[in-house]
Amino acid sequence: MKRTLVAVVLLTAATFAQERKDSGTPPAKPPVKAADVAKPAQKLPDKAAAYYHYSLAHMYEELVSIYGRAEYATKAIQEYRAAIENDPDSEYLNAGLAELYAKTGRIRDAVVEAEDEGGEQ
Repeated sequence: MKRTLVAVVLLTAATFAQERKDSGTPPAKPPVKAADVAKPAQKLPDKAAAYYHYSLAHMYEELVSIYGRAEYATKAIQEYRAAIENDPDSEYLNAGLAELYAKTGRIRDAVVEAEDEGGEQ
């Protein structure tokens, strides 16, 4: 009985060793289809970067409210653009930029931004 048990354990160990040895070779890769190559890689939204830039934009927007200086408005718009570039599907960021345009008297830009926001859905 003990010999049978030892034989079974040794055979099992040998089988696992053989499987582990065979698994060292990488599996064959599936063939690449022409349709997969033609697809452009979609960039995933980087929400961390988007909301970092949003925070900066909001800070500059507050400075515009306090001091009324045009260079702060320009920086806020640049930061909103950077935020939207990192998360292009965010309606919140587009609405924030449109609102900033409206606050600074750039009504045409505000309307265009608001229309772009609604048209992307």
